[in-house]
Amino acid sequence: MQSPVENTRAAVQTLIQSLDPALIALVATSRDLEAIVDKRFDRQVRAHRWYAVISRGDHIHAAANIDGRRISLQRYVMKLQYPERTYEELKQVATSARSRSTTSSPPE
Repeated sequence: MQSPVENTRAAVQTLIQSLDPALIALVATSRDLEAIVDKRFDRQVRAHRWYAVISRGDHIHAAANIDGRRISLQRYVMKLQYPERTYEELKQVATSARSRSTTSSPPE
């Protein structure tokens, strides 16, 4: 049985094969993992040190310490895409036990 880190590493490698390399960038995280980001945000994302955080036993996400706060990579990229919104507006919120979290919708 593979560990969550090994499973995630394999899943990321499989996903990379299906994506256009001209549109994505790979960002190193701790635990020798990589995160896939839109190439438009590569420079800003690489300005931070990203950690692979394991939660709920097998869920892994990337997070960095930004402006004195731990921010997930997902929220950071959303903030880059929608700079007028605050991190609080982009915060994941629990909706139910089955759907553990959802991200706020982008502005229209």
